[in-house]
Amino acid sequence: MVGRDRWLAILWFSAAFLFRSVLSAVPQTPNLLSRLRSETRPQHEALEQQAFNQALTTGTLTAAGTAHFLAKMYGFLVPFETAVN
Repeated sequence: MVGRDRWLAILWFSAAFLFRSVLSAVPQTPNLLSRLRSETRPQHEALEQQAFNQALTTGTLTAAGTAHFLAKMYGFLVPFETAVN
């Protein structure tokens, strides 16, 4: 299980790095950023209410909570990558 958890952590941080890299490569204007921020606000607020983010914010995140979150992300990313490819 430790190997799977480590792999999931690597996957999560790699995805975050890739996301940041893609965003930095896209020309951004203040209007685009403002629109993106306002149009995705409800989704961001909903995510902030999730147990993982609440625990992360309050400093009460556990290894089990992290493993659960990463497993959910893995369950999303594999079908997504399959569909994209």
